[in-house]
Amino acid sequence: MALVFGGAMGWFALSLFRAPQIRVTVPGTHEILLNDTGKYTIFWEYRSSVNGKQYSIADLPRGSVSIVQKDTQQSVPVSSPPSSKTTYSIGSRAGMSIAEFSISRSGVYVITAAYDSGQTQPETVFAIGRFDAFLVIVRTLVISFAGLVAGALVILRTFAKRRKFRELKDVVPVDRIWC
Repeated sequence: MALVFGGAMGWFALSLFRAPQIRVTVPGTHEILLNDTGKYTIFWEYRSSVNGKQYSIADLPRGSVSIVQKDTQQSVPVSSPPSSKTTYSIGSRAGMSIAEFSISRSGVYVITAAYDSGQTQPETVFAIGRFDAFLVIVRTLVISFAGLVAGALVILRTFAKRRKFRELKDVVPVDRIWC
């Protein structure tokens, strides 16, 4: 039981802090596969690595991002700044949210990112992922509540065992239990 509970809590904890898995180098144009409909967040990874190459820049030059659904060539509105500012630092990757967009159908999308000045350097990494602050809060509350319940169960079980031992002690003298 404890192993199952620990595994479930570990999964919840890992899912809270998972970094986005779709990563592209910018400036540039890339095709990305988005399997789920809904809202996506674009993160600038100011510390990252792609295909063994390390990327680390302190300031992101001003620029623009456009997204088009490949099959229909329909443009997807991108809003910047995003509705909630999010940062993460996991291992060798660190990033912050810079924009968001929503899609109504899954499929292949073309993302183009360019600097306003037309420059091609510095190269950096954008990560695209689904981030829902509400879901993070709910999962955090579930973990907290589950921890409280587990603690209460340990206390109740300890109390019950101690009570049973006291009842047993009243029936059988203590010196005979250990002899």
